[in-house]
Amino acid sequence: MRRSNAGTRAMHIDIQACMRYIASRQDPDGGFCFYRDFGVDESNAPDTLAAVAGLDLLEEPVPRRPDVVAWLRGQQRDKGDFATLTIAWACVKALRLLGTEPEHDVRPYVLGWAQRLLRPGKAYGAGTLRALVRVTDLADILGIVPEREVSEAGLRLLKELQGPEGGYGVPGANLVDTWHALQVAGRLDSDLKTEALDYARCCEHPAYGFNIAPRAVTTAVEVQVAGLEILARCGASPRYAGATRRFVAACQTPHGGFARVPGALTRLEDTWLGLRALDCLSRLAGG
Repeated sequence: MRRSNAGTRAMHIDIQACMRYIASRQDPDGGFCFYRDFGVDESNAPDTLAAVAGLDLLEEPVPRRPDVVAWLRGQQRDKGDFATLTIAWACVKALRLLGTEPEHDVRPYVLGWAQRLLRPGKAYGAGTLRALVRVTDLADILGIVPEREVSEAGLRLLKELQGPEGGYGVPGANLVDTWHALQVAGRLDSDLKTEALDYARCCEHPAYGFNIAPRAVTTAVEVQVAGLEILARCGASPRYAGATRRFVAACQTPHGGFARVPGALTRLEDTWLGLRALDCLSRLAGG
């Protein structure tokens, strides 16, 4: 997505302000955190990934790149593991965007997480699909080819998490988890495009672009990204692209970044999601 994109100008998106916001969230140690306005310099991996990925979409260099790389690598422990799966995913993904890798092999850690998530009889919660998509994303980045047993277990899990209307999620199907399920299935050489597209179509809304679920009247910038990405993977176009553009534009705050919904707190993660939504709209429009 180029800074001079005509669509962003037409939607009153201030890309320069967005770039300034991202840069202003960088801490002295090189990492990023969205809450620096509160006088707290506590870099964290998800915010650092969001900053790196957001600048990548804007085709802008990452400030103090060597410090960012050093901070990200410093989150890995000597045995190759991380404090959490989210930290591992964010660090590995950000380092890949920066053209480098962690210092230690991450593959044993990722395989351990796959076994944990796919263990027979495991109870599944609201974060199950998000965790599974991060494991498969890491496997894809690291070149891990899942064994047949792992793929079969993953596909069985997806089947268990499918709702009666065709979507996926826990405790109920929703558009974001359906997007996650579509990504997981693709990495396991399966195809959920028909189910995912049908569900996404049921979530489209003329005023909001996409809602979180059919008949719901709740949305967020992540919901817009989920709907757009599902359509993009399925080779379809949004019915209410204008509504999505208006919603995303309304999520940009006076700080320059984006919020989850209009009027909410500006966050780096939502800024990345806002830029992803704009980028996806541009791609779907052929721009």
